[in-house]
Amino acid sequence: MERMICVTKTATATVAANIVRLRITVRGTGKTSEDAIAKCDNVCCAVTEALSNKVPVSGGGMNVSAVRTDKKVTGYNAVRTLSSQFDYDGDLLSSALDCLAAFDAEWNVSFTASDANARKELLRVAVEEAHEVAQEIAAAAGVKIGRLIKAEYANVGGAAPVMLRAAHFGGDIDPEDITVSETVECAWEIE
Repeated sequence: MERMICVTKTATATVAANIVRLRITVRGTGKTSEDAIAKCDNVCCAVTEALSNKVPVSGGGMNVSAVRTDKKVTGYNAVRTLSSQFDYDGDLLSSALDCLAAFDAEWNVSFTASDANARKELLRVAVEEAHEVAQEIAAAAGVKIGRLIKAEYANVGGAAPVMLRAAHFGGDIDPEDITVSETVECAWEIE
């Protein structure tokens, strides 16, 4: 059995949100599934065309379901989700949302952060702090730590998006800063 001291450490920082994620949901209803799909597709095409000169738009699959009343199919619903991700620009975001207001669609906006340097620095800090804690544990136990024998990335969260429900906006949309974290699990031999 290997003798070791194992420490899990998380480093956190606050960073500016710099990525916009826009999720658009379009619905179509009809007496037949074809009608529901066609109505949904027509709105999706119009939304995509209107937004395409502003922001990138990608589409997801379609979900079609039957509407039942008293165990009889009375119609169909079709739902498709479009998405867009782009660098934060308040004017561009406002323009995209103004464009969406013209359509029968639902949308939400979330912000996240993309900063590889911040992530690398957080990992370095987490390992450094884990080493310091391991040395404190070893000193308290009357032993010394040796070489690093295990280092695992243990982050389960990352940059959590900051959600903003779409509504009528009367000015600039400025996202709040986001707290990001990186977690590592390290183990050192006991000498």
